[in-house]
Amino acid sequence: MKQLKALLNNDWIELCFGAWGSLIVLPAKPHQEHVLDIEDFIWQMCVSYRKLNSVTKPFQYPIPRCDDTITIMIVGTNFVWIITVDVRQGYHQVSVRRADREKLAFFAPDHKKYCFKVMPFGPTNEPPFYTCMMHQLRDEWEILFVLKIRAMLTIGGELISISDTDEITIGDTLLYQGSKVIIDDILLCASNLQIVLLYFECMCEVFQKYRVSFRLDKCDFLKDRVEYVGHDLTPTGNCPAKSKFNMIDD
Repeated sequence: MKQLKALLNNDWIELCFGAWGSLIVLPAKPHQEHVLDIEDFIWQMCVSYRKLNSVTKPFQYPIPRCDDTITIMIVGTNFVWIITVDVRQGYHQVSVRRADREKLAFFAPDHKKYCFKVMPFGPTNEPPFYTCMMHQLRDEWEILFVLKIRAMLTIGGELISISDTDEITIGDTLLYQGSKVIIDDILLCASNLQIVLLYFECMCEVFQKYRVSFRLDKCDFLKDRVEYVGHDLTPTGNCPAKSKFNMIDD
C-alpha cells in the first residue's frame, strides 16, 4: 500500500472500472543476501501482465547490443571526455493513451482496482517501444548539435569546419564525437571538452521539450573512469566494471 500511495501521489495510477484486471506480485529486490532481519527485506511491487501479453500484438524494434555500443569508441590516441545520463524511471515517463489504460488495470489490497496512466513494467512491448522513443529523441539532439556546430566559427581559438558528411574538424584535428543509447542509458562522448558539453546542452533542450527527466545521482560527468552497461570506460580502453567484482566474488 505504501508503493501504491507513492504511485497515486505521482499521478501515475488512477481508479479503474473497465473490464480488464491483473494481479500484483511481490518479487524480492536482487542482491539482498546480506539482509539478516526480515523487516529489512525489500519487496518490489509488480503487476503480472501474462494474460495481457498473450493477446498483445508484438512491436518489433532493434535493441542495441551493449558490446557494439562501447567497442566503436576510439580510445588510446585521443582523450575521450564522457558524460553518462540515466533517465529517471524511464518507462513511467511515457503516457498511455486513455483508450488503453483499462488494459493495464490491477487489483489492489484495498479492494479497489487501479490502472496505470503511464507505461508500467511488465507489458511485453516496453523495451522495444522505449528504445524506439529514445532513438527518436537522440535523432533530434543530433540534428540540434549539428545546427549549433554549423553556427559556430571557432572553439577554443581554433577554426571549426564541418564536411558534407557531418565530420567535424577543429584546427587540423578531426574530432571524434558521438551519442549512444541503450534503452534508458545514454552515453555522450567527444575528444573535445567543449564539444561534449555542447552535446549535453542539446540533449537537455530535447529533454525539456518532451518533459523527460534524468536521475542526477546516477549520472557521471567527465570522470576518468565511467561505468556504462556493465563496463568501465577509460581514456585508454575498456574493461569489466569494478562494481561487478564483488558479485562474482560472493
